[in-house]
Amino acid sequence: MEIPLIDTSNGTTFTSMFYKNSKITTIQQLDLSNGVFFYQMFCYCNKLTNIPKFNTSKGINFYSMYFGCAVTDLPELSTENGTDFSYIFGDCKNLKTIQSINMSKGETYRYAFRNCTSLSNITFDGAVNIRSNDLSFSQCPLSEESLASLVNALSDNSGLDTTYAVTLGATNIAKLTEEQLAIVAAKNINLA
Repeated sequence: MEIPLIDTSNGTTFTSMFYKNSKITTIQQLDLSNGVFFYQMFCYCNKLTNIPKFNTSKGINFYSMYFGCAVTDLPELSTENGTDFSYIFGDCKNLKTIQSINMSKGETYRYAFRNCTSLSNITFDGAVNIRSNDLSFSQCPLSEESLASLVNALSDNSGLDTTYAVTLGATNIAKLTEEQLAIVAAKNINLA
């Protein structure tokens, strides 16, 4: 089932717009350029496999936006103002590629990549701001290129008294070079 074209150009809140719609397979281009809240917008749309590139650059809350979707590849995401990325891709077990994501203003990433057991390709655009211990890729078989993108994007916490951790899991940590491990350590970030 494909959702027909809808005029969403003036919308600011898209919370639960398609929540638990198990019939949707494709979303046409929607104008989300004024959207701020995308909380659970496509959550549990477990047949949704095709998502176009959306302009969500004003978005702040991306909590569970794609949770449980069947999508395999996501285009560049305009999330540069997002602060809450909790569960954004949780249980997206078929998701293999996120072409580009900006999490530079992120404050919470709790379970953002939970059960993303196919995610191998992700490119980070901008810093990944680590001010908590809730960023985990332990279930993601990240490629060496994706790990390099993450290492370079991790925020520099060297001036902070607190050391935060990023959970990669043993398999991903084993793919890192000595130079990459040194970069992470210099940023005052632990790997778990």
